Amino acid sequence: MPRGLKAKKTKNVIALTGASNYLGKGVMRLLVEDKNIDRLIAIDTHKPDFEHSKLIYYKVDLTSPASQQILGKIFTNEKVTTAVHLIFTYTLSRNRMLAHELEAIGTMHLLDACSEAKVKHVVARSTTAIYGARPGNPNYLTEDQSIKDHEHGSFIHDKLELERQMQQYASHHSECRVAILRDCTSMGPTSINYLSSLLLQKRTARVLGFDPLVQFIHEDDLFRAYYMAITGNISGVFNIVGKGVVRYSEAIKRLGGSEVVLPETVLRASTAVLWGLKLYDIPATFINHTKYSWVADGKKAASELGFIPKYDCFAALDYARTTRSNKTA
Repeated sequence: MPRGLKAKKTKNVIALTGASNYLGKGVMRLLVEDKNIDRLIAIDTHKPDFEHSKLIYYKVDLTSPASQQILGKIFTNEKVTTAVHLIFTYTLSRNRMLAHELEAIGTMHLLDACSEAKVKHVVARSTTAIYGARPGNPNYLTEDQSIKDHEHGSFIHDKLELERQMQQYASHHSECRVAILRDCTSMGPTSINYLSSLLLQKRTARVLGFDPLVQFIHEDDLFRAYYMAITGNISGVFNIVGKGVVRYSEAIKRLGGSEVVLPETVLRASTAVLWGLKLYDIPATFINHTKYSWVADGKKAASELGFIPKYDCFAALDYARTTRSNKTA
């Protein structure tokens, strides 16, 4: 390069699917303040509820067959360098077809668009729930733990399919860094997930004779972990978890509820009926996740990503209880 001339700085443009959900909004609020990020492309069927000079919104439905072509044009025209895939069913949806279209088919459309636009970095969300809740689980599940698809319900199957597609894409696109973050249950004023919706009820069922260890992450830690993964250009699979663990029964009490202890046969039968009548948001297939531990190890995220949570599980539970109580007061 001739003396006196400066190298042209490559613009850092980040696109996020699922921009209007709680995780997307939490992560974007951190990203827009980063001086090294030039533009932020928000992709969702709903516009995020905040604005910023760096933020550009595109209305795209990833379940549409046309979304691959639309995303490809957006990524190419905007010169996207990093794609963040946060489209995710956070609750246990009764509409399995829609959930499959959103996560499995939507992921395929996104990755095809990334290939077309030659995106250099992809970060996707997964969950520690894919490890499964089984009596033989080790105390702490690491990222290399084998995952048995047949032991999961349809809710987890779509998450596994998302991961399969991401890992296959990484194996065929060595020029692209692909990171998958498996985060545990988050707690906070905006967090939405199946376990918190169960625990935050006034009365929460527990299986007689079982009281597993559970783990939580403060939503501020969760947002920060994704920010670090997006800006750190990492690749691989990472567990994203908070500090410490707590008994299931203690979590119920910490959140201000009371437990109802029932025999497993009674709980499964009643849950199946209430789920079918749309009077309860947790299906019987999820009961194992309240029966056995599925606690994940966060050492890899600490050593390779540099993510160390600021808050322990008790702080996360207290934060959820106080902030949600204030909202309903």
